[in-house]
Amino acid sequence: MKYNPKIHKLNHVCKSIIGYFEKFICGITYSNNELIVLNYHSTPKKFNANFEKQVLYLKDRFNIISPADLERYYFDSSWKSNKPALIFSFDDGLKNNLNAVSVLEKFNIKALFFLVPNFINSEKNNQKEFYITNIRPVINKEIDSEPDDFTALSWPDLKLLISKGHEVGAHTLSHNLIAQNSTLQNSTIEIVNCKSVIEKALGIKINSFCSINNTALSVAKKEKLLIEENYKYHFTTFPGFNAKRKDSMLIKRRNVESYWLMGVFYFALGKMDLYRWNKKINTYKDL
Repeated sequence: MKYNPKIHKLNHVCKSIIGYFEKFICGITYSNNELIVLNYHSTPKKFNANFEKQVLYLKDRFNIISPADLERYYFDSSWKSNKPALIFSFDDGLKNNLNAVSVLEKFNIKALFFLVPNFINSEKNNQKEFYITNIRPVINKEIDSEPDDFTALSWPDLKLLISKGHEVGAHTLSHNLIAQNSTLQNSTIEIVNCKSVIEKALGIKINSFCSINNTALSVAKKEKLLIEENYKYHFTTFPGFNAKRKDSMLIKRRNVESYWLMGVFYFALGKMDLYRWNKKINTYKDL
């Protein structure tokens, strides 16, 4: 994808330069025991070609595993791989994620989709308002402009994805959780009720939870305990390493987007931006 000033901000360009530097000078390499989890959000159809370019880059360098393989990675000491492992995840449950699925299915890749039940259950005519109010307040019309960019995957959509081997997880009930301002009752509704709504709608068991926006802000001690009591996996917004201390309640992810320049994509996959997160991660561990 070429640089577009209407889409790519100045910091995007700076990260792109650093990303290319790291790729070609330092190299983006990890141990074969590492797990990289990518999290995407909106995946508009017009960026499918760029997304496929990202997938092809990853396919050559990582062992792309299914969410079902998390059990072996975290709980089977005999786990071995000839390449670092990688999982695709998508936050918010947007309808346009089906565009990304069409690309992933070319390569038989399974992904994990984190859902916001109140978004799914809101009236279709009101979903754009819900999305902007609760999930993505700032919209760039050069990126998101089609109806599917603002509407949710339906329960039938999700049943079809599950039948194809993809998995789903919980992403709070309404995407409205700031730990400092939340009572135990509200946090329980957002974290625990979310799970039960999805399980009832899809007839499956939900083991994965993904905290919203910024884990350091949306999860304090009471939220952390609720997650540990109700889920097997907690996917966070912290980037970092997963192999050094395998902790299914502190899965680190790399935020990437389908419209990104490849240099920014390399930057997100690299190591140069990880160290500034150490303090926040350690603070979270001590909760």
